[in-house]
Amino acid sequence: GRPAGTYVSETGDGELILAPEAGAEFFGSALPSTWLSVPWGVGGSSTVSNGMLRVDGARAGTCVFSETGCLEQATLLPGRSLEFVATFTGDPFQHAGLAQTLTGAPWAMFSTQNGGSLWARSLSTTGAVQNNELGNNLLGSPHLFRIDWHADRVDFSVDGVLRVSQPVAIAGPMRPVVSNFNPS
Repeated sequence: GRPAGTYVSETGDGELILAPEAGAEFFGSALPSTWLSVPWGVGGSSTVSNGMLRVDGARAGTCVFSETGCLEQATLLPGRSLEFVATFTGDPFQHAGLAQTLTGAPWAMFSTQNGGSLWARSLSTTGAVQNNELGNNLLGSPHLFRIDWHADRVDFSVDGVLRVSQPVAIAGPMRPVVSNFNPS
């Protein structure tokens, strides 16, 4: 067996890493049981194939189990990091990062906002907003994204390089969430 407190990651070829607070591998043909998909409208869905999650007209995120099922409930507090590989196309309203449900504050995410460019964005429950444009050269191909959520700031890195540090305090709670509002 594997040592306690570890996780078998499928990032390369089955690496053994320290167990994450919330970890998911998108292999097989269904969302992991710890994730939930909610369509934004008719025809919205989240699908899994070839090790990738495709979100189209929906949002998907981690969930918490209760006697009524898997609930969209944020439980993470500052001091967490989220790392993922994603391809943003540049269509409007594509988001990936930390949030509750993306229908309001708080959030810390990479986003295409109104389309055509990638942004590092955060919004605290007190209404503090930070938006930093990262450009359009990060669109159309996969990149490694990382969000380091501290008590007094949020750091956004791409491909191992810190791109922006936003001085915003987000008390939380938040959870990993990915969204593509417009079905395409």
